[in-house]
Amino acid sequence: MSDTNFTNSRSLPIILLTVLGVACAGLPPAPGNVIDHPPDASAPPRAGVALPGLTRAQQVLFGQGKEAFNEIDTVKGGNDTSAGLGPRFNLNSCAGCHAFPAVGGSSGFVNPEPGVATADGATNQAVIPFLQSDGPIVEARFKWLVDADGNFLRASDGRSASGLRPDGGVHALFTITHRTDAGDCTIPQPPFERAWTNNNVTLRIPTPLFGLGLIEAISDATIEG
Repeated sequence: MSDTNFTNSRSLPIILLTVLGVACAGLPPAPGNVIDHPPDASAPPRAGVALPGLTRAQQVLFGQGKEAFNEIDTVKGGNDTSAGLGPRFNLNSCAGCHAFPAVGGSSGFVNPEPGVATADGATNQAVIPFLQSDGPIVEARFKWLVDADGNFLRASDGRSASGLRPDGGVHALFTITHRTDAGDCTIPQPPFERAWTNNNVTLRIPTPLFGLGLIEAISDATIEG
C-alpha cells in the first residue's frame, strides 16, 4: 500500500510480502524494440503482474497477495468482505486507491473516496474542500498539530520558529461512526475544513508499487556493500 493506512486489516502483512515484494512489470519488450508507452488506448497495461520465472509456490503466494489486495473490507466482515475496516480509513480496499493503470498503480480518473464516506450508514462529511469525485484519490497530512476543533497547538520548548508544534502525519479522511456494522463507535473526523482554510493541509496521491519485486530480488549483501 501507499503511505496511508487505508484499513487495519489483518491481511496487511500478506499484502506487503506478496503483492509488494513479488509484483512488478510484465515481460520486458524484446531488445531493440523498447516501448515507453502503450501503443494505443486499448492496449493492456504492462504492469501489475508477477515477475517471470517464479516458482509454483511463489506464484501461489502472489495470487493470494493480489486477492487480499483487491478485497473489500468492512468492520466485521461478511460473505463478500473481510473484517478490519477502521476505525479510521481513507478507503475500504487497497486496490481501490492503487488502481491505475493496473492493480498496484496510482490514482485512477474517478475517485471512489466520496462514495465510501456514507456507505453502510456512516455519517462522514463527504464534502471536504480538497476531495473531488473526478479525482485524484488523495490522502491528507497536517503540517502542524491541531486540536479537535482545528486550533493550532503551540510549542512550549522554544524550538519551533513559528511557535507551532509540527505534525506531518497522515490523517485518515473517514471514520466508522454510525456504520451499521460499527456498533456504538463514535469518532469525529479530523477538522479538515478548518485545516484547509488555515493552509495546514498537504496532499499525496497513492504511490505506485510497481518495481518493488525487483528491489526484493537484490540481495542484502549487495545493498549493504
